[in-house]
Amino acid sequence: MICIAFISYKSNAQKGNVYYPKVGEMLPDHTFTDVINFPKKSFSISEYRGEWLVLDYWSEGCAGCLASFPKMNKLHRDFKGRAEIIMVGAYTKKSDQIKALFRKRSENYNLTFPSAFDSVTLTKYDIGGVPHIIVLNPEGEVVVKAATLDSMQLSKLISGKMPNLIRSYSLHERKDDKERTYDYKLPLLSTGNMANGGIDTSALFRSVLTRWSDLMTEGRVTGFNEQEPDLLKGSPGMAEAIGCELSTLFLIAYTGVTGFTPSDSLYGKFSSKVVLEVKDTANFRHKRPTEIQNSENAYAYSLKYPARYMNSAVARKILLDDLHRYFRFTSTVENREVEVYKLVVTNGKKAEENLKTKGFNNAVKQVKNEKKLANFIRGDSSVFQPLSDEISFRFYNYSMQRFLQDRVFHIATAALYGFDYAILPPVVDETGIDFKIDFEFIGDSRDYKDVITNLRKYGLDLIKGTKKMNCIVVRDKKDIQEETR
Repeated sequence: MICIAFISYKSNAQKGNVYYPKVGEMLPDHTFTDVINFPKKSFSISEYRGEWLVLDYWSEGCAGCLASFPKMNKLHRDFKGRAEIIMVGAYTKKSDQIKALFRKRSENYNLTFPSAFDSVTLTKYDIGGVPHIIVLNPEGEVVVKAATLDSMQLSKLISGKMPNLIRSYSLHERKDDKERTYDYKLPLLSTGNMANGGIDTSALFRSVLTRWSDLMTEGRVTGFNEQEPDLLKGSPGMAEAIGCELSTLFLIAYTGVTGFTPSDSLYGKFSSKVVLEVKDTANFRHKRPTEIQNSENAYAYSLKYPARYMNSAVARKILLDDLHRYFRFTSTVENREVEVYKLVVTNGKKAEENLKTKGFNNAVKQVKNEKKLANFIRGDSSVFQPLSDEISFRFYNYSMQRFLQDRVFHIATAALYGFDYAILPPVVDETGIDFKIDFEFIGDSRDYKDVITNLRKYGLDLIKGTKKMNCIVVRDKKDIQEETR
């Protein structure tokens, strides 16, 4: 649920004793010499003694980091005089596009927060992945390391309280932190040891619903979808959904997943947004995916059931029954009008002249002539070719369905919603185009404005609208008799 972009580098520290800044320790000083949106050409961390300082590490390949820019920009404005917010771009020789990307984003979205560009502190502070946020108190001590930070959390930190949040760990700290090891083979809140009359894993049937805490794993959903990969599966007869808000638990109970991407069979047919017809919506108060665990509206659910009877459909049914029982709701699937983004043709002549493919063989010939062979050639004889900046690309001989399934529109609209699949409207094809297309995208596919600019070059546009599709509708139970049926 969190977008993590890992950074590879060689650290001389790995040869001997590895230092990483622990919570409660002073952060070693460092001078940043390459800064944008800042009154000076450089600054040192020690200059901020006496003030709260937030260092938010990001990279150009981390879509979640880019999506956080508006939020961090607002934090920078709202906390002026109380805390300094400085983004730190993970700069390497291989990623020299990062400064140009930041300047463009600053111009397009009126960003005022400063960003330093640095590679030294990645090793110096043992940072293995982004987003990675380090918060320093006025004494220069590390108060917390987190994957995300919002206004509520920062206010609590400044007032001396510790909020519930998603922790971030240094590269070697994550390897060495034994206390935080989560055993995926054991049910939630169990150890396999003696506890109050017996081994705490000996129950034949067990379902647990509790509030999420940062001592648990994050964003784990397993056992509810027969198509899920084997990675991180629990023991036979076990299903878990950990770090999910209530709407997401209902979606899992009906579909087995937390949201839909364009390649999913239910995309554009089943809404990931739950319709609420309840008096009290407090338990459904929505947070973005990287902020869900920051609130009291994050839950953890764990189910143990006899393995010989257990399958994903059984797990979903039990989860749904438990949600109805505990929260006193009922729910159904109904056909409702929901918000969507529609891909439409605004200029039919322009679209046909500029989009109609010149064919697969022509595409192969062109990429070979440019000595930039495409990353892959699809089985349906279409070609995808990344360009030199690695964020621009060409599509050759694509069907509209394949075009929609690839990342351009989906990622751009996802960025608008902070990659929040629980509220992200689907993109549906209403072009009526039945021929294959060639399309050149110049810009950043994670930037909605760039996507719109490129579409309009071909007589296309992306507009908001509505469409009927299946939705989960949640209602209050009317009486106790209904609960026992």
